[in-house]
Amino acid sequence: VIKIADPFPASHYVGKEGVQAWIAKAEELSKGKVKFEYYPAQQLGKAKDLFQLTQSGVTDIGLVAPAYTPEKVPLSVVGELPGMFTSTCDGSRALYKISQPGGLLAQQEYAPNGLRVLFANMLAPYTVMTARGELNKFEDLAGRKVYASGGAKDLALRELGAVPVRMTGPEVYEAMHRGTIDGTMMAFVGLRPYDLQTQVKWALNGVSLGSTAILYVISEQKWQKLAPDVQKALTDSAQYAMQKLCEYSDKSNEEERIAFEKAGLKVHNITGDEKTRILKKLEPVSTEWAADLDKRGKPGTAMIKAYKDAVAAK
Repeated sequence: VIKIADPFPASHYVGKEGVQAWIAKAEELSKGKVKFEYYPAQQLGKAKDLFQLTQSGVTDIGLVAPAYTPEKVPLSVVGELPGMFTSTCDGSRALYKISQPGGLLAQQEYAPNGLRVLFANMLAPYTVMTARGELNKFEDLAGRKVYASGGAKDLALRELGAVPVRMTGPEVYEAMHRGTIDGTMMAFVGLRPYDLQTQVKWALNGVSLGSTAILYVISEQKWQKLAPDVQKALTDSAQYAMQKLCEYSDKSNEEERIAFEKAGLKVHNITGDEKTRILKKLEPVSTEWAADLDKRGKPGTAMIKAYKDAVAAK
């Protein structure tokens, strides 16, 4: 029996479209030889502890997200930088590629910690939406207080003149309702779980301001104990589920945008020269991120190149 643990609520699409599909496919491919126990919603441990709990074998497979353990996997943030990809599938495939044995990310952050990445995904790209004050161009963000989940996302908002505000997802509704914050930075698909579609009135679309990377890892020790046919079943089923999840992310994000527009959300689509200009304005986010890591003896600049090459390679 293989235990899988993550922090997402049981209703979250990562679990439903990703992990459940992975489990079902692995059981099918291994002809029932592999059985799983799935523990969502932090049942086996807090999000920030899953890295260590996977290393120590409390869970066999655990979720690692740079958002939760930035000190352990700072380079894994690479796909979360603004403008790295437009399609979730391209972004996810690139993250998977560089985190596989021999890849730059695997060599830097996973192999030295005795971990192997089995499954890697980027979530739908983030944009900005506001509840008060019109938002027809990025310049309208100047001085606005906007929720962001930290890291590179804060840097992106600052480059655009906004003031990033940290809090947890569930607190955003109340803060927006009261006017403590003006807006939020997330994907369209991220609104409904927090009921924020009832609050936001304006949105920008067309430039990725960032994303969230999620990686499911297994300890190398546990991996080596698995029979080769079980290893193959786990790997093949993960590739199937990653594709299913990224397609679902892209499709549902687009469907949600259309539904919210019909319901009255004013969406400004950014294209052409405006898009080029904004991406240029956001470039310092990646450069600063890389320079900071380079200074600490970690290959930040090389990681951006490796990730971009992997996105372009299709």
